[in-house]
Amino acid sequence: MKIVVLAGGLSTERQVSLTSGTGVCRALRERGHKAILVDMFLGFEDYEGKLDDVFDAPDGFCGDYSVAEAEPDLAAVRASRSDKTPIDKLAPLPHVTAEKGDGCWCVRVVFTLDFIEKTFGRKDFATGDIIKGNFYKCGDDTEYPHFGMWSPVELPAPDFHRPEFFGELVIE
Repeated sequence: MKIVVLAGGLSTERQVSLTSGTGVCRALRERGHKAILVDMFLGFEDYEGKLDDVFDAPDGFCGDYSVAEAEPDLAAVRASRSDKTPIDKLAPLPHVTAEKGDGCWCVRVVFTLDFIEKTFGRKDFATGDIIKGNFYKCGDDTEYPHFGMWSPVELPAPDFHRPEFFGELVIE
């Protein structure tokens, strides 16, 4: 059986996840499965072979991870990622309109099918399907520095990329 073990990511538990994921991946391989370990944040950046051959890797990309006593340097992990292509280079950005109401704002975001396919790898969503995400606005370089987001991020410092704070977006 071909199995992908997802581990890592970008949190303070990164090393714990990679270590336990490595153990799971190796145990599956010892039992005859074609298991591979994929880092949820870095992916397969260094893999240069054909995607069809990924499950034939002799070590399953299991690596050699162990839990460190100190939390991982997440800024260094972010900086180590080689694919830093801005999303607007992958597909046209969505069309956004905003109207100021009585004590509130109404924002409408329209994504093209091209954007959805390039971002999510598919475009066959049906009415009622749910995807998760967040929208945010940063006004760092304004007269009054500010930020705002659609789905609240309950952290001392804003980090809009944390999936645990993503809201549900319903396809219409």
